[in-house]
Amino acid sequence: IMLDTTPDFEYPVDHSTLMTNHGIHGVQDLANRLRRLRMPYKVVAGHWSESNVLQKTLETAQAAAVANAFRHSRVGRLGGDFRGMGDFLLSEQAMRDNGITVVHFDRNKHAVMPAEAEIAQEIAALKAIPLADEANEDIYRANAISSLMVRHFLEKENLSSFTFNFMDAHETGVPTTPFVEACNVMTRRLGYAGEGDVLDAAGIGALMQATEKTTFTEMFCPDWKADLIYVSHMGEVNPTLLANPALRTKASSYLPTPAPFTYTGALKPGKVTVANLAPAPDDKLELITCEGEILPFPESKHQQISGFFRPAMPIAKFLSAYSQLGGTHHSALCYDMPSSFWEDLALFLGITHHRL
Repeated sequence: IMLDTTPDFEYPVDHSTLMTNHGIHGVQDLANRLRRLRMPYKVVAGHWSESNVLQKTLETAQAAAVANAFRHSRVGRLGGDFRGMGDFLLSEQAMRDNGITVVHFDRNKHAVMPAEAEIAQEIAALKAIPLADEANEDIYRANAISSLMVRHFLEKENLSSFTFNFMDAHETGVPTTPFVEACNVMTRRLGYAGEGDVLDAAGIGALMQATEKTTFTEMFCPDWKADLIYVSHMGEVNPTLLANPALRTKASSYLPTPAPFTYTGALKPGKVTVANLAPAPDDKLELITCEGEILPFPESKHQQISGFFRPAMPIAKFLSAYSQLGGTHHSALCYDMPSSFWEDLALFLGITHHRL
């Protein structure tokens, strides 16, 4: 990142300040050399006190920090690949090329029973969260132990994010599917993505370096009449972005464990960007972004993780363009990020950016 500025706002005709204000040609020299070496760089030009160049430099630095974090991701994984979901899968070579390290949750090494005092403390923390239905002590205990096992795994292995496959996560030794810890890690500015999705877990963990107002999400259902897209997931969301977060139990035939807790609630209304890291031909990545807004969601007794996204273009045009570019079904949703951030992020990652 090069801040192209000078001490003085004006240049006098007597040339008395030439020696202290002629740095712009040094920037030009270095920029040319960097471009010829195919190194990513960004020049931010303007007077340091008479423009917003310092703020722009800070925003550029945030994008560079996210790119650096992504290239050094350490992603924990519980369970294997999700059968039938191939869009977000990367080859082992692509993982290495992008600097992503995957650490698998080992039943013998990581499924260690926490101390009873720690379990009791975690149960108390869960009980402090409003409950939308009913849960017995066994459910609280199973969820507390699962959360602690995952948390200790993240700490022990120095992980920046994690993912699990809800179909077989229980085979790793956790007593129930760790949906609630998937939510809670995002409040600690760590990353998460569902269904064994290492790529998006790494991406969301990296984005947390720039903004904690980030969550994992998925586009579910179009409302063609209202020109909206319903966004949600099974039980994973950053609860700090919910208007009225609460817990509920999620019993299901495909979750062969004691009922896990999930969060429920509506995403807060506001300006957002849906950001997608899409695997492209030749094991390359591309960034697809679409700005829009989350609209207020009415309270409902059928509430789950709910949000209505209105893209900046009609949803028919958006959905067509998004899939034409190969956008995957898992994304990050970020509040209040400027469009220039995404341009800079793609620049530092060395990938193509498609802004819809």
